[in-house]
Amino acid sequence: MASTEINGRIRHKRDTDLNWSIHNPILLDGEIIIVDMNDGSVRTKTGDGTNHYSQLSFNDGDLRTSVISLSGRVDTLDDEMDDRYTKSEIDSALNGKSDVSETVTVTLKADGWSDGIQTVAVPGLSQSQNGFASTPQNITSEQYEAITSAQLIITGQSDGALTFCAKGDTPVIDLPVVIIMID
Repeated sequence: MASTEINGRIRHKRDTDLNWSIHNPILLDGEIIIVDMNDGSVRTKTGDGTNHYSQLSFNDGDLRTSVISLSGRVDTLDDEMDDRYTKSEIDSALNGKSDVSETVTVTLKADGWSDGIQTVAVPGLSQSQNGFASTPQNITSEQYEAITSAQLIITGQSDGALTFCAKGDTPVIDLPVVIIMID
């Protein structure tokens, strides 16, 4: 798989579970939000363009508190739950959903911006393909701050390319972006 770097930052909407619940918006299809929970944990939801916040499941679902043991059993870490599922039951429920995506890391270059806009090559991307962009796990604090202040959005998609727009501050450092394409 080829790798290309995109120089840019993405800032997802973030608020408390209480505020999301009070306003209960309909999230755009593919829109990812960050939810600060009352217990101090942080979770995410992804919109489908139809359902309100309260109707959407968290992205980590019930697997957030589960561990698959070597014996093929799933044991929940929550003391109040005694549900156990076999690996085959989980595989059946997921039905290969994780097998139909491809990940490409690109870099938004500091010198690649023109009036707050940058188009980068994304090998294998088609014009109508679904997916999302995110930050890699090894992002630095400086890169995170730059992504946050840039308020990046994707404004265009074509065969093999994505166009990013910095609605905030134009980044002055190179920024890695992970593109996950779903077939």
